[in-house]
Amino acid sequence: MDGKALPVAAHSKDPDARWGRGAGQKSKGYKLHQIRSINAMPEQWALTPLDVDERVVARRMIRRLGGTGYLLCDGMYDASDLHDRSAAVTHQLVCPRRKPNTGLGHRYQSRHRLRCIDLLEPPAGVNNFGTELYRQRAGIERDLGNLTSFGGGLCALPAWVRRIWRVRPWVHAKLLINAARIRYRKRCVHA
Repeated sequence: MDGKALPVAAHSKDPDARWGRGAGQKSKGYKLHQIRSINAMPEQWALTPLDVDERVVARRMIRRLGGTGYLLCDGMYDASDLHDRSAAVTHQLVCPRRKPNTGLGHRYQSRHRLRCIDLLEPPAGVNNFGTELYRQRAGIERDLGNLTSFGGGLCALPAWVRRIWRVRPWVHAKLLINAARIRYRKRCVHA
């Protein structure tokens, strides 16, 4: 699970675009949130103004997940309620703590969050399954990079794509084009 900023120009009059945290800087625009798997299309995706917290959107997307498995995220998603919500739909959320190898504090700690901590911060000489599993998270970074790096890919929003009701189908079309490209390339490799 991860998000990608879709900035617009700072002087844009788009009333739906908001100021928020973009790629290493403050930007104005939208954010694509997605949960990816080995499938060509994301399992879940949502588009919001850039000022919407990723954890808020994650709560909605997790609720709609099917199947079972591990949900790999960055430290932004480390919250006990997200761990509980993931477990409720038979997924184990795996994300590093913001301050690893520190105390737990005095707040509620989800048992699923504690399991995640055990996976990612094992004592010396103990099975490192969790750390090996978390290395696979680089896949979503690659997927987002591939989504933006080809001719018809998801790049900066064109000037005519303003207002969230226009941005959403434009992003959906780009996701579909990318999925078709991935499926075509897999078919060519196996042929």
